[in-house]
Amino acid sequence: MEPEEKIATVGPLELRGRTAAVKAPGRTVSIPTEAVPALREIDTLVIPETVELFQGLNRFENLKEIRYDGEADVFGFQENLNWLTEKAGDDALIRKRMTTSMFAASPVSGALMAIVAPRMVPLHAMRNWMRLLELFDDIAARCVGYGTQDLRVSTLSYAQMKRFEYALYMGYAISPRTYPERIARYYLPESQFTGEDRIYYALALLQGHSYREFNDVRGSHDYGLIKSKPTYLAHLRTLVAKEDTEPFRRALETMLELGAISETNYQTAVELPLRAHLTQAAAFLLQYADRHPALRGQAGNHETATDFEFLDEEFRL
Repeated sequence: MEPEEKIATVGPLELRGRTAAVKAPGRTVSIPTEAVPALREIDTLVIPETVELFQGLNRFENLKEIRYDGEADVFGFQENLNWLTEKAGDDALIRKRMTTSMFAASPVSGALMAIVAPRMVPLHAMRNWMRLLELFDDIAARCVGYGTQDLRVSTLSYAQMKRFEYALYMGYAISPRTYPERIARYYLPESQFTGEDRIYYALALLQGHSYREFNDVRGSHDYGLIKSKPTYLAHLRTLVAKEDTEPFRRALETMLELGAISETNYQTAVELPLRAHLTQAAAFLLQYADRHPALRGQAGNHETATDFEFLDEEFRL
């Protein structure tokens, strides 16, 4: 008999394994600083629909997934966007606000992959989101050659916001069937991650790369392309390390557990290590599918259950 999983309580949270769930009913939840040591092993946060405001995401140093069942702007995105953009035309003030906003505070876990919030309006669809991106691009264009440190700090704040935006897109990619039409319409097909994009995005975050890094310095991608998801994803492909190591296998396992690799892109996930001659990684994916047959189903990508049968014996450990 397996030992019963230990349950602990830290402030307003109940901790079970690597998952933290808000246990106390109420509209506002705040995580105290002293909770940080107990939360270091937590990778999944569950917020019930009764919560309307959650404060303290930066207390979770290794958070990979957030699940929220309510409809509120639970992280206060809209209020922050309004505050950041209300002084349009004053570059210095906007930069100062960006360095002190919730987006520029101690950063949320660099491993954050998904915010699964089926009934919440996503960040990129909120009022003033596009206005803020336009303001930032204008500031960046005027700061070439001077104010480098000021611009760099503002860029990190911008990158934090973009990471939230992409985490919401990833959440949608993981569970699109749970989204009502009034929310799903915000996620246009041309803006969604492809199955291969999801793999590279998740691998990059799990290996310590993030949107902050992409926008940290002026380089070949330049600030003029700062809003381009295709450019960002292409950049991630140059960063991701693919090798037959235990950390790489653990990253694949995490992606499977969180849904970044699912029945819709499993075939692509197997092809990537095969092309790189990573036999151990490919073997792991095949064996995982043996224990989870749904991965070889026909949902979304029309692959058949026999696609990889010829490899089973070759890679069986």
